[in-house]
Amino acid sequence: MSNSEALKGKDFIDFLLNFLMGFTHQPEAKPGFKPPKYCVNQLKQDEAKKLLTILKESTDLQYYFNAKDGFKTLVDSLHFGSDALSVLEGLLPENDKLREDFQRQHLYEALIDFLYRRNIKSDGPTLPNEHVFTILVLLENASLSEVVRATLSEMTKIKDLFLIVIKSIEVADNMKLVSSLI
Repeated sequence: MSNSEALKGKDFIDFLLNFLMGFTHQPEAKPGFKPPKYCVNQLKQDEAKKLLTILKESTDLQYYFNAKDGFKTLVDSLHFGSDALSVLEGLLPENDKLREDFQRQHLYEALIDFLYRRNIKSDGPTLPNEHVFTILVLLENASLSEVVRATLSEMTKIKDLFLIVIKSIEVADNMKLVSSLI
């Protein structure tokens, strides 16, 4: 990705999406790991910052990014690292059309599924509390839109999700208590 530093605007978006989707670089396959559908490479922190800066410059670039399955790729990249959260957090709350498109593509549901899968085992590795909080804030912002609220309220996974979040908070608090006793 070092040769992407000189790219700007649409060229950077195209180059980054091609890289993340595996069109320019196919990573070595790990046994037992099935990569997500839209993303096979990790989004790095500096790439996420540059992407957010470029997308904030123009709503046309945001719509172009969305049309090229950019948001699907960002959600899938969460399986590799959390750097995509800063991009989602920087764009979705500010743009109603992007929030509605995000819902039409079932990406809020994908965020819920991701949160559910990563936190289902309280004894295994779970997401850090700040990432859980960020995803919950994104879901809360989404619920401000009528279209999104109707779909999210029908999901039965929401109840399970909040039970998992509560369990993870309890586990974290218990771990703090145990570590303070030691």
